[in-house]
Parts: sequence; structure tokens; C-alpha cells
Amino acid sequence: MPKINAVNDPQLLDQSMIDTHLHILGPEKVAKLMQIFCNNQQQLWPALQLSLANNNYYELEQQAHQLAGAFDMLGFAQASKLLRQLEKNAKEGNIEPISALLEPLELIIAQSADKASTWR
Repeated sequence: MPKINAVNDPQLLDQSMIDTHLHILGPEKVAKLMQIFCNNQQQLWPALQLSLANNNYYELEQQAHQLAGAFDMLGFAQASKLLRQLEKNAKEGNIEPISALLEPLELIIAQSADKASTWR
């Protein structure tokens, strides 16, 4: 079974989640899920950033929730965890914690999306 190498940061991807998906769904369906995930992420992440720029915390909360679920479903636990924090802060209107989350979140989302996009 193919493995995604998360040597640089083992918390980036929960390999056991991928292994479970591979066992239940097979490699072709997992590859299709990764492709769908990448397409959704490419739409939702810029929308989330726009909501943040417009101080639209309701939309920010909703988009963070959607993205967190997508990342979580495929085992990208670190991105999901940060997105859940962003979702919570947006719901509460806490601006400072949101700003502090953005830089690490951008990096982790980029790394996660890169791993998903190179899935074969």
C-alpha cells in the first residue's frame, strides 16, 4: 500500500487514517478522495482568507468548519486542529488569536495540500 511520507512532521498526517481508508476503500478511491479534497481546499482556503480580510466572522467560522472537516476526514490532523481553533475564535469574535494562527496555518495547509496533491 502506498504511504505518504510525513517524516518532517509526523503530526501532519495520521498515517493510520490513510491506512484505514486504503483498507476499506482501496487505493483508487483514496486517490479520488485526495483529488476532491485538493479541489475543495483550493476553493475554500481563498474564500476563508477573503472572509477574514472582510472581517466577516460568521463566514470565517463556517469556512473554517468546512475545511477542518475535510482535513480531518483524510487524517491531516494538525491542519484540522488549527482550523478548529480558528473556527472557535471566529465564533467568539476573538481577533488576536486569529491573527496568531494565520502564519502557522498557512504553512501547514500548504504542506498538507502538497501531500494530498502528490498522492498516487
